[in-house]
Amino acid sequence: MRCSFHCVSLYVVTTVTIAAAHGAASSGESIYRATCSTCHDSGAGHAPRIAVPQEWGDRFPFGRAALQSAAIRGVPNTAMAPKGGFSELSDDEVKAAVDYMLGRTGFVEPEIVRASARPVPRAVAPGEPIASDVVLMARAAAAIRDALASSTAPIEHVESELVVRGIGIRVRSLEGVVRLMGVVPDAVVVKRAEAVVVAIPGVRGVDNRLVTGGMLDFD
Repeated sequence: MRCSFHCVSLYVVTTVTIAAAHGAASSGESIYRATCSTCHDSGAGHAPRIAVPQEWGDRFPFGRAALQSAAIRGVPNTAMAPKGGFSELSDDEVKAAVDYMLGRTGFVEPEIVRASARPVPRAVAPGEPIASDVVLMARAAAAIRDALASSTAPIEHVESELVVRGIGIRVRSLEGVVRLMGVVPDAVVVKRAEAVVVAIPGVRGVDNRLVTGGMLDFD
């Protein structure tokens, strides 16, 4: 009976704490304390401890976006479940918690990651017609599908972006700059996707935020 009461009490306290974090402005720190601190304070499950920057050393080179993606999606064969097991958290809340942790560890975005995140410009020929972002997004998704997936792979509209099924690349366009997002098999696919999109008429640049699956394997 004592154990059952303790477990129920712990569940209630945890639920209330998470609800409080949601009710407030959901700062990275409040989300961390409500959900992530159990493992990242103590090192349970081989989690890197927030107070020991050295334990994060092999993760830093992958960059902020890859670490946020790992926290959201989880890391296979490790104790890191998707969103740490708190499925009620939004992606933005998980990202905020990761940002808080990285801030505590003294993380600095590696130069190679900063450089790859900069949009790749494309010279626009004189008189080249300006295409709308909707058209560019559709052209980019179709080109990626034909070059990297299968010509029969479906392209789905999800909120403000297109998702190329079969390769897992998400495409968005803003003022002529096409953004690529998602986790792909290797660096060759990252570069091929960028090259395919930058060649599309009307595209003014490519913001390539693709990461490779291997970047998320920390065990």
